[in-house]
Amino acid sequence: MNRIHFDSSLHWPLYEKVKKHLLVIQINLQRVKIATTMLLKAAQQHQSDLFLVQEPHVKDGKIAGIPKCWKIWLSKSGKAGIIALPTCSTPVVLSANENTMAIKITKNSKAFTIISSYSSPYANFREILDELTDLTTNINGEEYLIGGDFNAHSQRWDYRDKDSRGKQLQEFIAEKHIFLLNSSDSPPTFEHNNRQGWPDLTMVSSHSLAAICEWDVLEEESYSDHKFVKICINSNISSLSFARFKTAHGGHSKFVNLFKSKVQALRNLISNSSNEEELNETTRTLQLEIHITCKQVYEIKRNPLIPNVTWWNRDLQIKKQELKVLARRLQKSRGEDRILYKIVLSKKSSVQESSQKSPTWILETALHPDTNSLRNSLPVSIKSLQNYPRTSFK
Repeated sequence: MNRIHFDSSLHWPLYEKVKKHLLVIQINLQRVKIATTMLLKAAQQHQSDLFLVQEPHVKDGKIAGIPKCWKIWLSKSGKAGIIALPTCSTPVVLSANENTMAIKITKNSKAFTIISSYSSPYANFREILDELTDLTTNINGEEYLIGGDFNAHSQRWDYRDKDSRGKQLQEFIAEKHIFLLNSSDSPPTFEHNNRQGWPDLTMVSSHSLAAICEWDVLEEESYSDHKFVKICINSNISSLSFARFKTAHGGHSKFVNLFKSKVQALRNLISNSSNEEELNETTRTLQLEIHITCKQVYEIKRNPLIPNVTWWNRDLQIKKQELKVLARRLQKSRGEDRILYKIVLSKKSSVQESSQKSPTWILETALHPDTNSLRNSLPVSIKSLQNYPRTSFK
């Protein structure tokens, strides 16, 4: 719902947009470029407001391949980040630590903290727990959400075993009275060959907040070994924005002609203003009259919230499915581990070399090996698999 709202301290009309929910998507991108480009497709499909990302592909201190209208914040290590889309309610940076990134937004007219975190399996786990303890203590009882890749094992989130990191994290959850959103029977959030795991966790500060959250692991392709995790918070989220007008295509003469009729009255108001209060009121009136005239002449500029993904098409989807079938057959084969390793290594190398190419070219290279020089390096037994008729892939 959009409605005009006037803030007398700003002397300019604002447009308020109220959403019935906040949609957050969480994922470890494993520093893969193609996985980063898939954020656009996920944003378009799910109409997300925020991304909590771990291990993004970073170039020159920024996440590469992200639209300019998306706001990005990274932790000091660059391994935990938050991406805010234009639909997100006026985010404000809270802190950027080594392993965590935190921002504040407004939920139901109250401050709400969002935290993205990442802990390498080889790092000192106490460091990230100390950062989270400081953050949750300093926000003084405000509600918060933590999403991250903790690389911690515990039966509480579906692992068969418990390690020291899992034990420490469970103690932290109990001490802070935090609620874990991960469901006990959820699909794995990480899959690689025959390995799977649940390292990606989402936590909230209270039972009442957990009660209005929906948490789900998405099955769609992410091009990372990690899956998209979708968190929907069913609560009113409002955002304010100034109106911007399209002035590049003319209409200025019409504006001048319409505004002329108001000039004399505005001059009289300025001349009759004798104190600060009257001058402030005159300024407010002047700006409002300019705004009203602009609305009569110019169209309001509306930036696309989510750029259209034009390079993803049905052919690429088919090629993706063919590659998945080949991968499954190779995994089940015996004595072919060395060949499989060579295929994966060659494919990743070719994608890396094409980093300056278009997204479509990258996907062609990654999804359809027989379109590049990789085919010439494959053994005859593997080449024959690629010549199977499409109907054989089931």
